[in-house]
Amino acid sequence: GRVTASQKLFYKDGAHDIVAVDPLARPPGDIELQEEFQALLAAEKQCTADVRDVEKEVKDIVNNRNKEEQNINLVTPYYDVVRVKQEESDDEGDKDEEAVEHDYLSPFLPVLIAGKSMTKPESMDVRERCLKGLKDRLIERANIIQARHDEETAALAKRQANFQRDRDQMSRAEEEEYDHACDESMFRIHILEQRLKRHEEQALQRYYELDSKLRGDARLAVLMDPNAS
Repeated sequence: GRVTASQKLFYKDGAHDIVAVDPLARPPGDIELQEEFQALLAAEKQCTADVRDVEKEVKDIVNNRNKEEQNINLVTPYYDVVRVKQEESDDEGDKDEEAVEHDYLSPFLPVLIAGKSMTKPESMDVRERCLKGLKDRLIERANIIQARHDEETAALAKRQANFQRDRDQMSRAEEEEYDHACDESMFRIHILEQRLKRHEEQALQRYYELDSKLRGDARLAVLMDPNAS
């Protein structure tokens, strides 16, 4: 075959073979060849070290993966934890209101002498105070949910403002942490919005149910008597 490019072949002992295409070209000097030989030795050493580092990294990854597979723990997703807590909170709230409604009228009844019934004005006062008690509880609960919603919304807005201010100095890990925190915050806001909407829908229904219950309560029957005073 025909040689189309100059070649330099170095051996471990420092010996070398040179094939020059141009017989008139100046051959490299001993110092130049020695420097090139040392540079190749350094490159070979670095390449060997890099390969060993990669092999060690792969080995560590495999070992860690084996450990993880041997110690698998099932973790409930964050969103499921929040959902369960919200449902439990709603159930507790419903139970509290049911407990109050179980003997719903007694806190508002006046002290009566044995054998004496309430007058129509007294019955009207009992009715109005009972309805007002339920209304106040419903408003208080709505205010609590709204306050939590406002607090979460303000925290999200502050987090977003800080991100816009500092994003140029943030690492990739910090950006991922910010994204995760925003996702959690928006999920909590969505849950609170759903709770508030459901509470508002149920509040009016509960008010009308209590009003109907009062109308059918025998202790307030005087209110339905047009001749009573």
